[in-house]
Amino acid sequence: MPLDRFILIILAVLAAAGLTIFIGTALVASLQIGNGFGWLIFMPIALVIYIFARVILDRIGNREDDTYDRIEK
Repeated sequence: MPLDRFILIILAVLAAAGLTIFIGTALVASLQIGNGFGWLIFMPIALVIYIFARVILDRIGNREDDTYDRIEK
C-alpha cells in the first residue's frame, strides 16, 4: 500500500472519530436545552452531514474523476 493512501486512510479515520464525538456532544447538548429548541441546533448539523455524505458518495461513484487511475506509471 502506498504511503499517501495509508496517510489518507489514517486522516479519514481520525476525522470520522472527531466528527462522531462532535455530533454526539452536540446531540446531547441539544437535548438538554429543553422546550424543543434543542433540535434547532441539531438540524443544521444533520444537513451538513447529509451534504458531506452526498459529496463523498458522488466522488466515489463518478468514473470521470478517475482519469489519473488509467495512466501507466
